[in-house]
Amino acid sequence: MKVLVKQSGWLSVEASTSLLNLDALLATAGGQQKDREALAQFVPQDLHVGLNLGAKELVFQGARFQNLQAQASVSQKNIRWQNTSIQLANGNITSTGSADITTYSSLLVVARGSFSRLEMAPLFKAFNNFEQDVITYNMISGSAEGSYSLRLLWDKNGVLHPESTELLANTRILNGKLQDVPLLSDISDYLRKNLITKTLLNNKEFDKRLKVVNFDTLSNEISLRNGVLLIPEMNIRSSAFNLDAEATYQVNSKYVDAGFSFMISELFKKRQPEESEFGYVIEEPKTRGIKLYLRMTGTPDDINFSLDKLKAKTERKERLKEEVNILKDILKNPTKPVEKEPVEEAVPQFELDWNTDDSSEDENIPMEKEEFKEKKSTKTPIFKPKQRKDEKTETEEFDFSDDDF
Repeated sequence: MKVLVKQSGWLSVEASTSLLNLDALLATAGGQQKDREALAQFVPQDLHVGLNLGAKELVFQGARFQNLQAQASVSQKNIRWQNTSIQLANGNITSTGSADITTYSSLLVVARGSFSRLEMAPLFKAFNNFEQDVITYNMISGSAEGSYSLRLLWDKNGVLHPESTELLANTRILNGKLQDVPLLSDISDYLRKNLITKTLLNNKEFDKRLKVVNFDTLSNEISLRNGVLLIPEMNIRSSAFNLDAEATYQVNSKYVDAGFSFMISELFKKRQPEESEFGYVIEEPKTRGIKLYLRMTGTPDDINFSLDKLKAKTERKERLKEEVNILKDILKNPTKPVEKEPVEEAVPQFELDWNTDDSSEDENIPMEKEEFKEKKSTKTPIFKPKQRKDEKTETEEFDFSDDDF
């Protein structure tokens, strides 16, 4: 360690160590609060320290980081740092932030920065799978990059308060892969038992797809606030099937509430992903079809699946609103050309009632019927049975509802 006094009230310190254990320092400071307050009174308020710090290994929240390089200024009640870099999970993390002792002797840490090339398996292992067992380090691979902002609060006893932790991360997952995830098997079991999808599934083919799932690049803004992790809706293109998904996860109770939607054709379509020089290639769907909405709720030990009728109705109303706006625009500007999406094949439109409960109060929307006129033959039939006056022609009428589309 080198110490250089620049001027009155200023110190310049260069320090390096093989191990810096922040968890131990925070625990010690919390257990000896009186000593810490006495030391704070002993240190002059106008004393400032410029610190260049290097550490081969740093321990924080049980995770082991490598090769810390930091520049900081230290005073009696706060620390400011910048140009800080550290390595974790074979990737790199940069940080600029501050640590302040609050009025209640708590320690408030605020930081922002970026991360790159963080490998998912070592990352999950370093943080003990983030205290969950739905997806563990031996089930996931890929790398992460992005930016983050973070807020942490320790009380006067050196205990971290999870409910006060705030995180906002713009994240991209590259070359993602899931293997032998029990949750995917639970989804398969539900689809196999569901009255709607069980006749469409090729069980052997679908189970094979879910065993190893490769993902295209995923991008999302993940947030953690008040103990709730929020994953906004995003499109996931994978070797198993393409879907839209969103979820919330309560950290303390481990309760998850997730929604999925996908085209039913994805269940029985044969996937033939290929590796190319541009990465993982997944064929784009060429036609539209029927969309299925699912909801997953519960804890990892008690997961429940159901049809998400509320989400289906909401999206149907949004589609209707868009069509109304297009119609209004056409009426206002009749000469403006209407952009149409190219459709390679004509797909018959069906509206089905996914309700398995006969007592549903949802409105049924009847399927439009085209009237066909039978050509009258000019020839006289050889034999024509007579129809009695009291005999009526029976026709079947089908009512369908699209509550789940």
